[in-house]
Amino acid sequence: MNLAVYGSLGLAVHVLDGLSKARHSVACVVDNSKRVGTKIYDYTVEPVERLKTCNYDKIIIATLDYMDAVDTLLSLNIDYLNIFCDVVWQPFFLQLEPTTKCNLACNNCTRVALPSKRKAVDLTFEQFITIIDKFTDLKRLQLQGLGEPILNKNILQMLKYAKQKAINTSITTNGSLLDEAIDNGIVNYLDKLIVSLDLDANTSYNKKREHNTVQALNRIINGNRTHGLKLVYNFVITGENITQMNDLVTFCTKYKPDELHIQFVENWLIPGQDGFSTMNEYVKKAKEKQGSILQKVSKCKESLTNYGINVTYTAPIERKGKCWWPFFGLFISCDGLVTPCCIRMHPEFFNFGSAYTQDLIDIWFSDQYCEFRKSVVYNYSNNICELCPQ
Repeated sequence: MNLAVYGSLGLAVHVLDGLSKARHSVACVVDNSKRVGTKIYDYTVEPVERLKTCNYDKIIIATLDYMDAVDTLLSLNIDYLNIFCDVVWQPFFLQLEPTTKCNLACNNCTRVALPSKRKAVDLTFEQFITIIDKFTDLKRLQLQGLGEPILNKNILQMLKYAKQKAINTSITTNGSLLDEAIDNGIVNYLDKLIVSLDLDANTSYNKKREHNTVQALNRIINGNRTHGLKLVYNFVITGENITQMNDLVTFCTKYKPDELHIQFVENWLIPGQDGFSTMNEYVKKAKEKQGSILQKVSKCKESLTNYGINVTYTAPIERKGKCWWPFFGLFISCDGLVTPCCIRMHPEFFNFGSAYTQDLIDIWFSDQYCEFRKSVVYNYSNNICELCPQ
């Protein structure tokens, strides 16, 4: 079978490694960036327009900007049915939940929906090794789930182990324990540190959280980034906190990150789960203020660009048919259950199997996972992705 690989350079290399092991032939490699002419193994990167004339049976989309890539292919009159769904490479990205413990109780956090048996569970270092050692081609590891990662006493060991395997590492934290992460050396083994911001100081825990976060951020910004740590702030915008956007800009100019990511609020629960309908209504109300939110985001970008801060925004756009997760990433809960992504991460409602009782590679290449991928691309009925990100 002749395959065309379209996407980013890093993921194209990852895919080509997998294809060579599976002994697939590749017609050409194309890229939508300024990489045209670059050599990848025996292939030369060509412009996307080459897809109109080259001989191929299927196209592999190899980029995390999957939505834009699909739109580009459709603009070239390339049919969805031409997209290759039979993954023959290992995951590029793994989001692994280190704990379900948390020291805060943030508004709209789906941690409240955890069943009792999943509350206060830690991933052990031995379980971490079992998982990581299975994925020999893994490039990126995000330690994040429905808890505060720094609360897991083995987090430093985990990060050290990942770095020994040359895996890019990141965590998402509420920021309240960042001083501890600096003192214990955790930050030294991170490529990216993502800090979730909530600038509503009306609650006592937020006042404490902000004080602790600011103190630690000052330490990071003023001397704890010698190894090239990327600092990212994440802010979930809803219909209720639009007024915080001015404070957000002020905060970012004072405690400068490399990037600010603004995430439109989503329903992170699964249809049929307690609280799904309530959260759905909450998201709908937020969407009624989309115009105002976009204006605020635009002004935020304009202001922070002048300070060299990159601002990104995830809008509430339907993802089914245009999602990279099934092909390049997966989520594993701290109790070892495999789910398709970080949005639908409640394994008690849907999972592909257990990393502790089954072979992870067998799960990744299973018929169930393969059919799931086809349902995403070809828009077959799929209750998990149907309403995402509603």
